[in-house]
Amino acid sequence: MVDVIFSSETSEFIINKRSDDDKSKIISSVSVKYPFRPSFDDGTEFSFPSDQTHYFYLTHRPACKEIDTCILRYHDTVRKTDAENRGWFIPFNVLFTEDESFANNQYFREYSFYAFFYLLSIPQIQEYLLDNDALLFSELLDMLSTHSLSELSPDINLDYSSWYNSIIVLDILKDKPKIKFPEIQPALIEKGFVFGKSAFSNSQVKAIKDGENKKWGINYITLKSCSKQIFNSEKEEDVGFAHSYYSEVWEHVFVEDNPYIRFFDLYQIIEVLMDEVLVKILESMIRTIKQENGGLRDYDTILKNYVAEKKRISIVFDCGKINSNGDDNIDNKQFLEACNEFLKANGHKEAKDLASALYSVRNMIVHRFRIMMSDDNRTKLKNLNEHFILFITRLFRNYSLEPIQQILDGV
Repeated sequence: MVDVIFSSETSEFIINKRSDDDKSKIISSVSVKYPFRPSFDDGTEFSFPSDQTHYFYLTHRPACKEIDTCILRYHDTVRKTDAENRGWFIPFNVLFTEDESFANNQYFREYSFYAFFYLLSIPQIQEYLLDNDALLFSELLDMLSTHSLSELSPDINLDYSSWYNSIIVLDILKDKPKIKFPEIQPALIEKGFVFGKSAFSNSQVKAIKDGENKKWGINYITLKSCSKQIFNSEKEEDVGFAHSYYSEVWEHVFVEDNPYIRFFDLYQIIEVLMDEVLVKILESMIRTIKQENGGLRDYDTILKNYVAEKKRISIVFDCGKINSNGDDNIDNKQFLEACNEFLKANGHKEAKDLASALYSVRNMIVHRFRIMMSDDNRTKLKNLNEHFILFITRLFRNYSLEPIQQILDGV
């Protein structure tokens, strides 16, 4: 049995390995110095967090530096609440910073205290420190930025096989709207955070900050929740098909080096959303036919219109509030340009809208795969995928079934 305690007298976290037979007997122990004052400005000491009050996520952000430390603000786009401070993003190296602007900020001290406690509560880190008591905790975190724990200690049976360079701490107190991680993961991905064993770096990701807290001089980013019709709906029937697939995509799309496989991983999200469009139209038509006790002939033309994938992908874009020609958003425009660059390089005419362009890229790869494998095509598709990943995050944030309902009303 291993436990973690904090000594306010010495300002140290202490990891104790106790006897299974006699829990009062300590077999081995190691201490980790907490480098900041472990209390708020009024002297109130920090208390240990729990899974009822906080979420912790180990993450990786390429080229992560101390300056990237930032406050995480949460904006519930469904409830339309104002954005509020709900956590911190803390690179590992900042946990030992000598920068007084951090040391003097009571909220940074609070969340860094939580981060220390969480990291030191991970069994594999506990075991590594107990077995290597001469190793400083700061050195271990530095090694984790370039190695996985399994590489550092291959004899340990590890749950954490990935490598990380930073930690996210989120406040989920009951008196506030509860944050559910799937709702904000796309927003984090949009800011360049990677979850899992990957070093994938997206060149299209913008600078980490959205703004700066003028009082503290610390950056912040705003995490906008995704549509409840994609994730975490209160009503099961309102959850889109992508709900069961998206997590599989995020788990391996960053690990996958082959740009063709990565493209189809992402395109499958569009496919399941297109399936949802068709299923809802069919369900509505069946209900209407049963209620009216009518024939099928009147619905034949309507059905043909919406069976076509090209039509349904346009509806999916409408549901995501995506202006398909890209004029609504510079990122969408760049995605359209990347699709057209790939099409032109392979003898296909440019598409005028994003839905058609993406669908044409998909068809070209499927039907002409053997001649798509050149180095130039791989480079162009890799660039296209970087836009595609960020496009999915925007689609998830804005997705609404209202355009489908308008079609059903017409049917």
